[in-house]
Amino acid sequence: MHFWILILECHFYKSHRNDWDGGKEVVARYNIPGWGNNGIFYTDSNGREILQRKLNYRPTWNASIDEPVAGNYFPVDAHINIKVCTVYHSSSSSSSSSSSSSSKNRAATALVVVVVLVIVVVVVVVVVAVVAAAVVVVIVVVVVVVVVVVVVVVVVVAVVVQTGQMLLTVDNTLMRLSGDSKHQLTVLVDRAQGGSSLNDGDVELMLHRRLIVDDSFGVGQALNEPGLDGKGLVVRGSHYVLLDTVENAARHFRPLAQEMILSGQPSFSASPLSPGKYVEQFNTKFSGLVGSLPEQVHLLTLERFRNGGPVTSPSGSVPYLVRFEHIYESKEDARLAVPVTFDFKNLFRGLVFVDATELVLGGNVVAADIHRLRWNMKDSTQGKCQHPIDLSDWALEYKDTPPSL
Repeated sequence: MHFWILILECHFYKSHRNDWDGGKEVVARYNIPGWGNNGIFYTDSNGREILQRKLNYRPTWNASIDEPVAGNYFPVDAHINIKVCTVYHSSSSSSSSSSSSSSKNRAATALVVVVVLVIVVVVVVVVVAVVAAAVVVVIVVVVVVVVVVVVVVVVVVAVVVQTGQMLLTVDNTLMRLSGDSKHQLTVLVDRAQGGSSLNDGDVELMLHRRLIVDDSFGVGQALNEPGLDGKGLVVRGSHYVLLDTVENAARHFRPLAQEMILSGQPSFSASPLSPGKYVEQFNTKFSGLVGSLPEQVHLLTLERFRNGGPVTSPSGSVPYLVRFEHIYESKEDARLAVPVTFDFKNLFRGLVFVDATELVLGGNVVAADIHRLRWNMKDSTQGKCQHPIDLSDWALEYKDTPPSL
């Protein structure tokens, strides 16, 4: 069986221009009919670690959910997904009765066909014997045929009934199965939204809301933003919907989420040259990387410290703050969610590597100054080992060399 990844790009545009008849909350709901997730879904934590969510449940205390909708909404910064499986309704009496009736009908039909065929055979044999005027032969043939008919009918009835029971048992068994979650439905967002899975097979995301009455949760005012024109805010955005196998889902939605959240920013400038002349006189293609990073590693930050940074440079130059992150969570993908090693000495074009110092995540303190347990690697090479879902900061000192344009 071949399973093709399905990617949909959904754009939405919503405004609340005339909502004085009551507050409104607009949601996008993606559903796969007949598929379920048993109230379990997964949301990201700041685009990195994935957390399991369960309806009306909290892992660290006994939750009493008074708001069945709001109490089951969770923040979605980058993506939300459900691991879905086919659901059969074993509690449905109509399905059970239809399966039972179908099995009985099959058994009755088979029995009638066998009896009719046996009667036809008996009639033919008797007619032949009578024509032959052999009374003794007729009696013997009739006795033998009757015995054979009785045996055949008994055997056929037993087989048909047993087959009907087997079919009914198989039907009922299928109706009780809930699947083993082989497929995953993932929705990527282009901004932080609230999300949930309130019904089986659903992924729900809050797109826009405007309330004219306070919800009595402590703010003391209604969530009513009129916008610059006083008519209400207008929201535009997009979702990417992916349907894939659980084993391969991460290798598709992780890079796509990076592209959505950290998309390139176009910039423009005036020029007296035509586009053709400009391309002839200037190099319009440039990459700051000499080589390439492993596909699991993302260069999150490359910027120079403004105030000198937390590390004193031996040469007196201002170091660069560099952040690398492993975008996959542990055990999320058999091939990609593994530690990788790379060398950043000759990584950047136009920069000559001098020194490197690891910092804490905030980039303001040297990691060695924090008194924590640290484990030395056996390998003494200059390679940097990046573990799954790991984010590390480095103060790198480079000598600037002008790039060739």
